[in-house]
Amino acid sequence: KLTLFWHGHLTSSNAGVYMSSAMIRQNQLFRRHAAGNVEELILAVSKDPAMLRYLNNNANVKGRPNENYARELMELFTLGEGNYSEDDIKQAARALTGWTFTSDGAFYFRRNMHDDGEKTFLGETGDFDGTDIIEIIIRQRQHASFICTELFKFFVHDEPTDDQLKAMVWTYRVGGNHLRPVLRQLFLSKAFYSERAIATRVKSPVEYIVSTW
Repeated sequence: KLTLFWHGHLTSSNAGVYMSSAMIRQNQLFRRHAAGNVEELILAVSKDPAMLRYLNNNANVKGRPNENYARELMELFTLGEGNYSEDDIKQAARALTGWTFTSDGAFYFRRNMHDDGEKTFLGETGDFDGTDIIEIIIRQRQHASFICTELFKFFVHDEPTDDQLKAMVWTYRVGGNHLRPVLRQLFLSKAFYSERAIATRVKSPVEYIVSTW
């Protein structure tokens, strides 16, 4: 179930990748990290060949930064719309330059294509690379709220209360950005078993097919 959650949240598709072996490895990546540390997962998927190709970061090079992945990283994956600026996108794209993959599907850092100049991102300044950008994002207050909201909506219903989210965010931060304690808290909560949560989620096609087995 968590693998399906992450595949929907960290979206890519073979229609844009054209590398079925890379998509299989991405699925395995989601399975390994599904209930673990979110920072480790985001870093791993940022280096994943399927994601690099799907959002064009393999074409992100010094002097001609491609902003596709930097934008999706913040808007859809970690922070949510409105919690960063257009300049933050540009600076993150610069930091992610040189991240690509080899012909046999392994992550590869092209150092000569990396912009190692100074960057100011989400209020911090330094000669950041992609790993630094992800660390800064995960530290943001909005990140914990964003991830916990997405989990609540996926497993319970679409309208979590402030108190429900605050409890999840606290557990997420105290647990070092690990999902397992947050999920335990969520699945033992009154909200999960409430009338509001019963029969509110519509199964995706793949969930429906799996449930018929």
